[in-house]
Amino acid sequence: MVLISKSFKIRLYPTIAQRQALLRAAGATRACWNHLLAANQQHYRETKTFLFHKQMSASLPGLKIAMPWLGDATAASLQRVARNLDTALRACFKRGTGFPRFKTKNSETDSFYLTNQRIRFGSKCINLPKIGEVRYRGAIPCGRALSATVKQDGDLWWISVACEVEVPDGQPLDICNVIGIDVGLKEFLTTSDGEVVENPRLGRNSANKLARAQRRMARRAKGGKNRLKARLKVQRIHRQIKNQRKDFLHKLSRDLVNNYDVIITEDLCIKGLARTRLARAIHDASWGEFMRQLSYKALWGGQEPHPHRSL
Repeated sequence: MVLISKSFKIRLYPTIAQRQALLRAAGATRACWNHLLAANQQHYRETKTFLFHKQMSASLPGLKIAMPWLGDATAASLQRVARNLDTALRACFKRGTGFPRFKTKNSETDSFYLTNQRIRFGSKCINLPKIGEVRYRGAIPCGRALSATVKQDGDLWWISVACEVEVPDGQPLDICNVIGIDVGLKEFLTTSDGEVVENPRLGRNSANKLARAQRRMARRAKGGKNRLKARLKVQRIHRQIKNQRKDFLHKLSRDLVNNYDVIITEDLCIKGLARTRLARAIHDASWGEFMRQLSYKALWGGQEPHPHRSL
């Protein structure tokens, strides 16, 4: 047996008071990010150097004294903000991912981090620090909890728990079933057995519906309640497309892993292809996510993941 990290995503059902507490905790981490980023920019203008994790973490106690409402979030949440900003800065310099941006209050996608010592699962409720007993729906995560992230998705709240679980060790396979697959845009997948899986084109099929909702939102006055309602409608459409795409990819990847011992995939530079005129269609197909799911599900099944090979 080998230990792997596995995440469990669980829907939360907070009360009105708990929803406000969740918003305050997420808002505190957002404000902490914006303050540390602004301090970094000011420090660079004065010294031509940046502040990294050690210096940012050391500034947090003074920051909490200056802004007492940051106490709505746990100390671990604020420490994670400093760590995430450090990672974003280093990625900007090493990989050219772009300089970190300030976070807006109106995104409805705020999140905050929790350590494993601060969460407790019951049969119907989960105990979150500074929030209390929050109802949830779903199976209790198995294995040893490592950390958790609470995230807002429009008008919904979720918690993702990272756990350490045991899976069967990779053993030499008695190879019986081998299949090669070729991904595409017209047909999502064509196998060496001749099977063809059509591309659902979920984003393209919902484009008109999404465009109407976005135009309706653009006509509403900024800051008003009708604008908020229209923005939530747009977010629900995006969420529906995302969930449909995930459902399609999970079912297809699970079927392949269950039925074949070896899966040989086409070796594609997806990032390069996503910079062409076909970028929208390629993002809609989500080839990269499909390959990722094939890889980790093979690992969970006790198979050794192999690099993608050209057919």
